[in-house]
Amino acid sequence: MKLYISRIILGIFLLSAPFIFAQNLSKNQFKVKGNCEMCKERIESTAKKAGANEARYSVDSQTLTLETDNNVSTDNILKKVAEAGHDSEKFKSTDANYEALPECCHYERDVPTSSVENHDLHSKKENEFYVKGNCESCKARIEKAAKDAGADSAEWSAETQTVLLNFDSKKTSSDKILKKIADVGHDNEKYKSKDNTYKNLPSCCLYDREIPFGEANPKVHSEEGEKSEHSDHNSSDENEKRIEGVTVTGSKAATSLNKKEAGLVFNIDRKELLKAACCNLSESFETNATVDVSFSNAVTGTKQLKMLGLDQKYTSLTKELLPEIRGLASAYGLNFIPGRWIESIQLTKGGSTVTNGYESITGQINTEFLKNADQPETSLNLFADFNGRAEANITSVSRIDEKWSQTFLLHGNGTFGNTDMNDDGFLDRPKGTQINAAYLLNYNDLEKSGFGSHFGINFIKDERNCRTNCLQ
Repeated sequence: MKLYISRIILGIFLLSAPFIFAQNLSKNQFKVKGNCEMCKERIESTAKKAGANEARYSVDSQTLTLETDNNVSTDNILKKVAEAGHDSEKFKSTDANYEALPECCHYERDVPTSSVENHDLHSKKENEFYVKGNCESCKARIEKAAKDAGADSAEWSAETQTVLLNFDSKKTSSDKILKKIADVGHDNEKYKSKDNTYKNLPSCCLYDREIPFGEANPKVHSEEGEKSEHSDHNSSDENEKRIEGVTVTGSKAATSLNKKEAGLVFNIDRKELLKAACCNLSESFETNATVDVSFSNAVTGTKQLKMLGLDQKYTSLTKELLPEIRGLASAYGLNFIPGRWIESIQLTKGGSTVTNGYESITGQINTEFLKNADQPETSLNLFADFNGRAEANITSVSRIDEKWSQTFLLHGNGTFGNTDMNDDGFLDRPKGTQINAAYLLNYNDLEKSGFGSHFGINFIKDERNCRTNCLQ
C-alpha cells in the first residue's frame, strides 16, 4: 500500500514539475536590426550570455524572441545586444560599436525599428512588409522590383501599404527584395530610398514620407479615370518624359450675351470700345445697331439716344447700377462719361426688373468704371483730329490691399475748330472745353462675406461758347 501511494505522489510531482518550471519563464519579442547569419549568431549568443534561457533571431522579420526567467530583465539583455552593435526598439548602439561590425553586418539605420511596432494597425502575414506608395503606377514599379530581386510573386496593396512576397529563401531574401524596392524609390520598413531617387518619381507617385508605417495614406488614388495619367510612365519609369507645367489662356468676344440672366443682357467690354478712336458714352454705340444716338439740338450739341425705336426717357441709364443720366442731366449726361474710363457696358433689351428703376421700359444701359486690376495699371490716352477736336485721358488703377483698391480718372477735351459741313451758316458742333476728374475707392469681399461697395467723388467743369455758334 505504501509503495502504491509513493508511486502516485511521484507521478504527480513529475507531471507538475514542467508546469511549475514553465510558470517561472516568460517569453517576449523585440525588434532588433541585423543583416545576415553572422548577425543572427552574434545576437543570439549575446542574449544568452546576458541571461536568456533561449534566444531565437529571425533576419527576415528582424525579430528577437527571448525566453527568460521572471527575475531576469529583458532591458539588460537588449542593452548587451546594443553594445554588440545591433539597434533594437529600446536601445540604439553607439556609432563606434556599429562601425566595428563586419561590412556585411552594416544594416540600414535610417528607418526606426519601432515605427512598425508602434503603428501596427494592420495584422501582417508572414513575408508581408510595409512599403509606401500612392497609385497603380507605384504598384507596378514595386512588384517589378521585387520580381527582379528574385521573388516568385509580389502583391502590393495601396490600402494597407504592404507588399506580400513569395520567394525561395535559398535563392534570395526579404532584405535583398526590400533593398531593391528602395532603390526604385519606395521607402519600406527596412530601407529608405535615396532623396534623388524619390524626387525623380512621377508627381502622382510622390507619397508622404512623414506618415508612419501602418497608417492610412491620404494620397492613395486608384480611380479608373486616372489610368490614362499613369499609362505613359508604367512601361518605363527611367525614360519617362514629364511636362513641367501647362498654361491655359482664355478669351471672350468683345460683345457677348450673358446666359446667366433671364433677359437679353449683352456685355460690351473695352475691346469693343477700342473700335472707336475717341469717344464718350454717346459715341460708344456706333458699332451697336440696337442703340441709336443722334443730336437733339444742333445749336447746343445735346445728344439723346433711342433704344428699340423709343426715346431716351424710356431707357434706364445707370452708372455702377445707380441712376445717373435722368432729369436735367439727360441733355448733356451722355457726354460726361469718357469712353476711356469705361471698363464695360451692360446692355439689356426689353423690360427689366423693378430694381433698375421705373424708366426701364425698352431696356437698361449700365456703365462700369475701371476698378479691377491684379497689378497697378496706369495709362495715358491722347486724341486729336483735323476738325479742331482734342482729348486727353489719364487712368490709374491700383490695389491698396487684398480687399481695397483705388482708381484715379482724369479727362479733358476741347473743340476749337469751326465745322460747317452743309454750309448753312451754323456750326455743326458747338465749341467748348471740359474738365472731368474722379476718384473711386472700391471694397470687394464678395467671395467671403458677400459684401462689396464703391465710394467716390466726381468733378466736372463743362464750358460752351454759344456766341461763336454762328459763323461770322
